Amino acid sequence: MNIFSRDFTLREKFTIGLLFALIIGICYSQFIDKPIKRSIANSEAQIDSLNTELMITNMKIQSLQMMKDELETILNDPNITVMPSYNAVKSELSFLNDILSMSKTYNITLADVTRDSDQIRRDVAISFTADSYEQAKTIIEALSASKDRCLISNVSISNGNGVSVNLQLTFYETMVGGVADTGLPN
Repeated sequence: MNIFSRDFTLREKFTIGLLFALIIGICYSQFIDKPIKRSIANSEAQIDSLNTELMITNMKIQSLQMMKDELETILNDPNITVMPSYNAVKSELSFLNDILSMSKTYNITLADVTRDSDQIRRDVAISFTADSYEQAKTIIEALSASKDRCLISNVSISNGNGVSVNLQLTFYETMVGGVADTGLPN
């Protein structure tokens, strides 16, 4: 007797149909629904990661823009000085000549440069004679307004045949971008 040659009862047909529907449901769940949900979860995690990265990038852009604006503000400030690269003696002497040409007479004495790591100091002893205290003040203010970083010290003013001024001016330079030569100490 062959089992498959007979007709199934209603109960057997219902059980086989239920098993078939159950197998289809499990296959759908395992091979379609779960992979799609995993893919959606992975995509949402990637979206969150990209949104976080975008937010960080936007914050960096805002920070860079604020720094750029601040630098522009600083660089446009007439009271800001720069530290030129070593050896800026030509521009420094040209600056001194331009300013001191307002005086009757002047004398400039350059000392040897001194080095502290990447910072170079160039001391300059200056003496000049002006027609008045006002002119001497104007010259000293012009010296202090140098675009190159400098420090004025040891100022002495005396009145005799004109107003005589003696002062020490120290120019500051940096080795960053500079080229060492024989006049630079180690």
